[in-house]
Amino acid sequence: MQATKRSSTVEPITPPGSAIASPTCPIVERHPLTPPPSKDDAPKPTKKPASRRVTQVLSSLRKLYDGVQQNLNPWTVIPFTAAEFSDLRRRLDEGGLRGFFGDKVRYDFDSSHQKLILRMPTSVHDTFRSGIEHHILSELKGLATREDDVGRFATRVVGKGSSRIAFLKPTVTGSTSTTTTETTGDERHPDAAFAHERNKYPGVIIEVSYAQKRKALRKLAKQYILQSEGSIRVVVGLDIDYGRPSKRATLSVWRPDLHTSEDGQVIFTVAQPIEDEEFRTVDGSLNPSAAELRLHLRDFTTTPVFLSSGSPDATIELTAADLFNYLETAERSEAAEEHGEVQPMPAGALKRGLESSSPERSASADEAEWDAAEERAAKRVQLDDSSYHESSSESVGSI
Repeated sequence: MQATKRSSTVEPITPPGSAIASPTCPIVERHPLTPPPSKDDAPKPTKKPASRRVTQVLSSLRKLYDGVQQNLNPWTVIPFTAAEFSDLRRRLDEGGLRGFFGDKVRYDFDSSHQKLILRMPTSVHDTFRSGIEHHILSELKGLATREDDVGRFATRVVGKGSSRIAFLKPTVTGSTSTTTTETTGDERHPDAAFAHERNKYPGVIIEVSYAQKRKALRKLAKQYILQSEGSIRVVVGLDIDYGRPSKRATLSVWRPDLHTSEDGQVIFTVAQPIEDEEFRTVDGSLNPSAAELRLHLRDFTTTPVFLSSGSPDATIELTAADLFNYLETAERSEAAEEHGEVQPMPAGALKRGLESSSPERSASADEAEWDAAEERAAKRVQLDDSSYHESSSESVGSI
């Protein structure tokens, strides 16, 4: 039997994308494999334009950054939603300006009442606050020299200045209330704060108030204490009649109050052991009989940390005379800014310009970032102003 002879003919290889045919199959066109879509091909989400209020705040912050004089109140309240506050922070991040906002601008954000508060302290306010802060730190430094539990505790209390405070959401498990790592969205920047290095929240807070802030101080003190679950042990309010004929100045103190009611219910509230204690009278005289400000070491920390530290017992005191003198010094300092002496220059002396330096170049770069961020916000408003509709009845705070 004769073997079947195989054909030695080699079929040509058909490249991708060409057409092939067979007796039983119609012509089929082969296409090259399509690569999967890349991230760059994905549709980019359209960013909403900044709201009018966010744009206003950005503009004011830019002027502050540039040192432009503005007619701003020391305590400016602006209606502001949580979404607007988040958008403001994002836009500051885009321009690399979050550091300036966090370090140089004092503000509070109240998510429940939807308010952004810009704090613009006066010279008297800042100098007075600085004197009180220095006094407390000096007393702590003196206590830290002791070789006992008091000394060891005092070395661990630090001044926090006006550092940001972000409150955590509380949770209740059985009969115990604890906190989560999730924040409430509220932020505060007190005038001064002091904290033990082991605690999240400061134990002592100082707030200096005047006409615009006076009405908010009582509520602010309660929020500090209640939102921190009592971790903030003392809020000190120093109220001054700044820029008025009256020279009256008062001291107020708030503390946590935990007690059991007659029916056995544990009540957590806020007490005010010192209320509007006048240490300087309307005519500017010292009131020597006014109550003093007395802080205990246990005020600077939570109870567990205090007990684990050996329950050190010591106090820091500021008398009515101390408060009076610090306020008088602050007012003299402000007066000197207007009419004080300056260094005389010899006649004919030539003043040469400062040499260009890398910090100045960096500042110029920051200005460019500001301009870019502000320009982006303005363009978004122009391109899609219809995406932001503001109710005609809504009150927008002026900045």
